[in-house]
Amino acid sequence: MIAPIRKASKRERAPSWHAGFLEMLPKIKRYAEYAFRHWSVEAREEAVQETLANAMVAYVRLAKRGKLDMAHPTVLAR
Repeated sequence: MIAPIRKASKRERAPSWHAGFLEMLPKIKRYAEYAFRHWSVEAREEAVQETLANAMVAYVRLAKRGKLDMAHPTVLAR
């Protein structure tokens, strides 16, 4: 079955937490790359991506609780 193409007529807005997380993203990625620097390339790339995903989930949870003041790149990366 072929999925129908979504019409682009309705512009989707990014969630309110999105801009704040994108601002922290380079620092989180750098921290993760340094932490996994001794791993093989393939394992390191996987671990960095998993770290970024976990950091995003943690950031969203903090946003839902109204505690974004506690969100720091190094803490989210750990």
